[in-house]
Amino acid sequence: MVEVPGSEQDHKADLVLLAMGFTAPVAAVLQAFGLLTDALRAGPGSPEWHQAVAKLRTDGLEHIVYRHDPVDLALARCDPDSLDELGAVIIARRDALRGMLEHAENEVARIRKYLTVLESHVMRHQIHRLTGEIAWHEELIAAMPTIIHDEKSRKGLHHD
Repeated sequence: MVEVPGSEQDHKADLVLLAMGFTAPVAAVLQAFGLLTDALRAGPGSPEWHQAVAKLRTDGLEHIVYRHDPVDLALARCDPDSLDELGAVIIARRDALRGMLEHAENEVARIRKYLTVLESHVMRHQIHRLTGEIAWHEELIAAMPTIIHDEKSRKGLHHD
């Protein structure tokens, strides 16, 4: 692998699959996860390499990573001057999530014949997460008139 200066990109993702090769991950993957130790020096196929890969696998299976969605903080500290635009922002978020869901469903359908049963379940996890997010946004949209009324009354703003 050769680094190409200026080619860095950031992509938002709910699921990232690491293509780690047929025998072992490349050193950059181990390094990115802080596992670049004796494994790199020993090289692919070595006991140290396999141990580093096993640690990645174990950590991925045993540790639950739950991060709060930044939208929760943004909503909890909503700008009183932007309350009237809040509904449109949440609808746009919901619509973007629907687009992501459609893409994920199409991608799973496209690659389904190549997946094992377990890999199919892994891919469906993203679909379940997106479906849950969309449902939450739908609830929020339905409650938006009450939310805006409540926020305005608590902040002493006059109502339309």
